[in-house]
Amino acid sequence: PWHTSWELQKVMDDDGGNNELVESFVEGQASWGDTSHAKSICLQEGEYEFIISDPYGDGICCLHGEGHYNVTSSNGALIAEGGEFRSSETTAFSIPFVPTPPAV
Repeated sequence: PWHTSWELQKVMDDDGGNNELVESFVEGQASWGDTSHAKSICLQEGEYEFIISDPYGDGICCLHGEGHYNVTSSNGALIAEGGEFRSSETTAFSIPFVPTPPAV
């Protein structure tokens, strides 16, 4: 986890070239293993992207433990989750957040 970073960006246009950085967690701020990190961020209505990155290309699961992440809304609805990615993973979402209904 010490080499993992993430960014939360507000999408300003369709091509993503002018996204506004809302919050970030940069490589080296995390400790090594068995540590939980939480961050509360109040967001305005709009389109957002959560981007998690790992320059070593092994994500946060499973070569060195069972790391994972989740992004939730203020009422606890799951927006994004994961851990098994290579170099990066991006999840787009909107505020107000409307959860996708479960598949039947």
